[in-house]
Amino acid sequence: MTRPKWESAAWTADDDREGNDVNRGRGTALAMAVLLTMVLAGCQGEGSAATGGSTSSSSPPGTLPNETEAVAIGSGMYRVTPEPSSSVLPYTVTLPEGWSVQYGIRLSKNPDADGVGFYATSVQEVFADACAGTEGKVVKVGAGVDDLVTALLEQSGTQASDPAETTLGGYPATRVDLTVPAGFAVQDCNVPVALQLWFAEPSASEGYTVLFPDTTASVFIVDVDGQRQVFFTEQWAGASEQDRQELQAALDSIQFNA
Repeated sequence: MTRPKWESAAWTADDDREGNDVNRGRGTALAMAVLLTMVLAGCQGEGSAATGGSTSSSSPPGTLPNETEAVAIGSGMYRVTPEPSSSVLPYTVTLPEGWSVQYGIRLSKNPDADGVGFYATSVQEVFADACAGTEGKVVKVGAGVDDLVTALLEQSGTQASDPAETTLGGYPATRVDLTVPAGFAVQDCNVPVALQLWFAEPSASEGYTVLFPDTTASVFIVDVDGQRQVFFTEQWAGASEQDRQELQAALDSIQFNA
C-alpha cells in the first residue's frame, strides 16, 4: 500500500525510555546551523532558489507556496503563517536546500522516502484508542500544556515516553515521543498501516495525524505566553543522519513573531 503523504509529520528524543542518549547528533546539528548561517551570509547577492528564500541576513523572510502536493523550496529563512486554528502566532524558520512544503506549513525533507518533517498544529481532542481511531471514542483535551501531555500518555495503542522539559522558539515546552510498540498488530487497526492519533487542520480530507510503525514522532507542546502551541515532528527509521541534523537545526531556528 502506498504510504500516505504527510498525514503525519518529526524528531527523536534526547533520551530513550531507559535514559540513554539517543541524540548524539544535537551538538553537530547546532554546529551545522551555525555553518549554514555562515554559508548564507557568504551567498549575499546571489539569487534564491525556487520560492524566494532569504539570501542574506538583511533580507525579509521568504513566503511559502500553499499547494496540496509537496513543493520543493530553496534555502533560507521563511515565514510560516498557519491558520489561527493551527498556530498561536506565525513563526520563522531557516532551512537548507532540499526541503519541501505542503499546504504552506508542512515542512519535510525526502517526504517520499525515509525522511523527516514537522508542522505546527492545534490539538483539541485525541482518539482514546489510536488503533480504533475514528471508530472509537474521542477524548476532549483541555487548554493547558499538561492537559495534552496527560491525554497522550493515556492514549491506548501508542508507546509514549516520559514527558521531557525543553524549549522551542524561546518558550518553555514539553516533549512527548510516540512510537508504535514492537510487534503491535497495526494491520488489525482501523487504518491497517498506521495508528490514528487525532484529527487536525489544515486539510479536511487528509487531516488525520497518524503514526506509522517505522517512525518516531515527537510532540512538542509549547507554552506561548499562556497559550498552547503544538509542533508535531516525525522521522522515519531510515532517515539519514544529515536529515536528522537538519531537522534539529530547523527546530532550533524557530522564532515566533506577531
